Amino acid sequence: MEVHTPEDHECQCFPCQRFRNLDSQLEKAKQLVARLAFEKEATKSAINAAHDPITGRLPIELTTRIFALAMSGWNYLPSFMDSKRNTVRPPLLFGAICRRWREIAWLTPSLWTEVDICLSPGNAMHRGTLLDEWIRRSGQLPLLITIRTVHLCPEEDSITFSNEVLDVIN
Repeated sequence: MEVHTPEDHECQCFPCQRFRNLDSQLEKAKQLVARLAFEKEATKSAINAAHDPITGRLPIELTTRIFALAMSGWNYLPSFMDSKRNTVRPPLLFGAICRRWREIAWLTPSLWTEVDICLSPGNAMHRGTLLDEWIRRSGQLPLLITIRTVHLCPEEDSITFSNEVLDVIN
């Protein structure tokens, strides 16, 4: 016994044609929704840029100085690599505000010269990548690297991540 499916392009009955037509319309609608979502994000970025009271009015040198001053009073514990806490360090926080702030923060090496690493379980897969990006953003500036550990950390996780840290630093 042959099973009939509406996707069968050979069948020209009205219900099958209607089904294929609706399928086609739904695909076009999905593409439209995706395009509109992309345009909405782009427009949101344009709105942020148009209404940014800092980068729109101040020279980049003053903006980076403000970022540096904001960081100087920041309590760096817990670390950005401590998976048990959700504290976001200032350079990453600046990047979350808007595209322009992210561009400025990512291209200002002095914001990335202090690295605080916590050897704790979890997120080990992403910590090496984040550390590598952090160090690259510091450019040729000297680094202050602090490494902490959590006593409950499984030894193999600490050793693996310690090796990753040494690979990135070297």
